[in-house]
Amino acid sequence: MYAVIAVILLSGLGVIVGKALNTIGDLAENTRDSVLPEIFDRQRTAINLERLGRFALIIHKADDPKKRRAFRLAAKILSQDTAFDANPEIRSKVSRCYEAMERIAIIRGRQDVLQKRLDEDESLLRENLASLQPCSPKASARQRAMNRAERVLLIHLLHVLSSNSHQGLEQTVKTVNELSNKVDTARLDARLARNGTTISQSAIIDTKRRILNMDMACNKTWDEVNRDLETLSASLTANAAIEASQRFTTIADEASAGLNGGLTGLIIAISTMILMLVLVRRDVLTPISKTVQAMARARDSHAPIDLPEARLREMHEIQTSVELSSTLMAEITHRTQELEQTNAALEKEIAERIRTERELGRAKEAAESADKAKSDFLAGMSHEIRTPMNTILGMAELMLETDPTPEQRKYIEIFKTSGHHLLGIINDVLDISKIEAGQLCLETHDTTLSDVLDKIHLLYRTKADDKGLSLKVVVGEGTPKRIMADPIRIGQILTNLVDNAIKFTHQGGVSIEAHPAPSGIEGEIVFSVSDTGIGIPPEAQRRVFDRFTQADSSTTRQYGGTGLGLSISRRLVEIMGGTLRLNSSPKRGTTFSFTLRFPLPEQAPESGAEATREEVRHLTDMLRQRPVSILLAEDSDSNRELLKFYLAHAGCEIDFAENGLEAVNKFKEKTYDVVLMDIQMPVMDGFEATRLLREHERQTGMQPTPIIAVTANALSEDRGRCIEAGCTFYLAKPVSKATLLKTLASTVGIV
Repeated sequence: MYAVIAVILLSGLGVIVGKALNTIGDLAENTRDSVLPEIFDRQRTAINLERLGRFALIIHKADDPKKRRAFRLAAKILSQDTAFDANPEIRSKVSRCYEAMERIAIIRGRQDVLQKRLDEDESLLRENLASLQPCSPKASARQRAMNRAERVLLIHLLHVLSSNSHQGLEQTVKTVNELSNKVDTARLDARLARNGTTISQSAIIDTKRRILNMDMACNKTWDEVNRDLETLSASLTANAAIEASQRFTTIADEASAGLNGGLTGLIIAISTMILMLVLVRRDVLTPISKTVQAMARARDSHAPIDLPEARLREMHEIQTSVELSSTLMAEITHRTQELEQTNAALEKEIAERIRTERELGRAKEAAESADKAKSDFLAGMSHEIRTPMNTILGMAELMLETDPTPEQRKYIEIFKTSGHHLLGIINDVLDISKIEAGQLCLETHDTTLSDVLDKIHLLYRTKADDKGLSLKVVVGEGTPKRIMADPIRIGQILTNLVDNAIKFTHQGGVSIEAHPAPSGIEGEIVFSVSDTGIGIPPEAQRRVFDRFTQADSSTTRQYGGTGLGLSISRRLVEIMGGTLRLNSSPKRGTTFSFTLRFPLPEQAPESGAEATREEVRHLTDMLRQRPVSILLAEDSDSNRELLKFYLAHAGCEIDFAENGLEAVNKFKEKTYDVVLMDIQMPVMDGFEATRLLREHERQTGMQPTPIIAVTANALSEDRGRCIEAGCTFYLAKPVSKATLLKTLASTVGIV
């Protein structure tokens, strides 16, 4: 009976242990046949994604085109791996990443072509720089300066080629543009001639910009590819780790259940199963215990484990699976930690980039706000001063038409010239803004040099006489009488210099001189303004050309002035191709001089004043033969009267409107040939009124009526706003009678 019991107990124990072992074996076999291959496939996919990322990095960074082509082909083959076909989303993203790699390869190829061109240009620039010899000691100062400027320009062009950032490139380009104004471009172009062609500075700069832009495009595309591949790899690795952890946890739970069942059976049959217990302990319990402990250690430490060889086949399979799983778990954990570190670094970099972009945005908004405030101030100041100035200069012009006596004509000319001088001060402020923005343009007219100098002498003769100073104009023998130049800008330079000379001179006199240049070049003239005044200390000579600056703060209170004249004069001379020089000693006087080169006209011009008067008479007669109906929108009484006087003898029919709304209403009631539209008016401004007039014409099918903007808004952007609103022409106050009549005649088709 005991034998039967023992057999029963042993059979029951065998059933319990066998069932536990079968369960564990099934789990292990399932893990080996299904789970592990799937994990290995995911890991393989993750590894392929990493390899694809390395190929993309090589394509992005490699300088050798052959190397890029080889890795591009390798990336194409790898992107077609069947491991990616299991997941359509992964297959789609891999295809997009490979397309991005192809774009990078194409851009890098284009960069190679552009860089090869720049390398050839750099070689030629270096050859020219090496062949550029210093001037001989007998060469003039100007030739030596141009020689040095050419050398510095070539060096900065080489710096352009070596620039690695947009900021560095733009700083170097700014220096190159400044140096280009100081060299003989014809001689430099001849020096840079190559196979019948010439290196273009702008082409070098544009090519370098294109290369930098391509670098930015490659970096952006690489960042997107790298981010997508790392995200896919991290996702696959994490999913594999989670699934493996869950399966190993199940195996451990089942093993624990089997162990508990075996121990329970052993306790019940301990008296009859000592031998079986020894066998079970040796072949089953001990290997299972070690396996479970090793699995626990592997789960906690994420390190590979090494188990002793088991006697039973099932236990051997379990141990093999556990060892492989622990090794894979350790590798997955290591890769997960690396990905977490990389992700943390990327998050930090992204946060820093976002902060930098926000700071740049705030700085941009502040700069735009400051620029708008400056423009609004200049526009308002110009309008408020030009409006009465239009009346003052216009009345002076009308007084000259009344046949005054010679003495009265002299006073009126002084009155008119002084008004233009005051207008020049207004223009000084606007010129500073235009010069800073690079918007100042020079005009070229047939100019009589003596007329320019005589007007300055007439303007300041009374002021010099009041201070007991002599004021003389000296034109050297051989100086061209007529030149092709901008008389307003030349007069502006000399006016600023003469005004300062008289202001800071208490005894002696002021001399305005023009002589042929020592170089003997035709059309090159040396201008100078000398005085016997207080002079300028050496330590203050460097800053007298700064804006809003005089020799010291006390001179502003004692002598007055805006501190803009010398700054504007220097910039104007530089724009014309010269340099404003200063020679001064305290208590011995000051001399400002500059040299400019002008083209010479071919024919003698008609007298300016007489030609203007004749033109006014001719235009008046033509307008009288063809009367013009005019709608004048102007809120200033004085300006309305001035325009009325301008048109008094032209036979024009004029209707007045004091604001834009009144002008719109009168326009709808009557047909006019021309509309003269002021811009800043109460109730409705000229912009809105012009838009409403154009809208009325479209609705009624009327032909467009010419609208001439007559405004004190003299900034360059104001002209664009007037044309955009619908104006046909633009006239900036103060407006001369000749200009107004000429514009009217042209508008109605008389001339």
